[in-house]
Amino acid sequence: MSRRRRVQGWLLARDLLISGASVLFSMWVTFASGYSAVYEALVVVLAGIILYAFLNARRENLGQTPEPVDNPPDDTATQAPTETGPQPSASA
Repeated sequence: MSRRRRVQGWLLARDLLISGASVLFSMWVTFASGYSAVYEALVVVLAGIILYAFLNARRENLGQTPEPVDNPPDDTATQAPTETGPQPSASA
């Protein structure tokens, strides 16, 4: 059994609509800016990826990388609430 959340149709449709609009806007801005700006940005991004790779390798060698954490299952919605009020006394 999968521990993932159930997909809600209207949330998926909303997210896909926003993602599609974002892709179209990004393509429009890229084409409108011209090839020289795109190439210069690509060089900066590639330099940043190389710098990130070296810094991440250095952090791993120094032991500064945190261990991954497993997320607990999201079963709180299906569990019945527990009573936290005062319990009746058994001495009566």
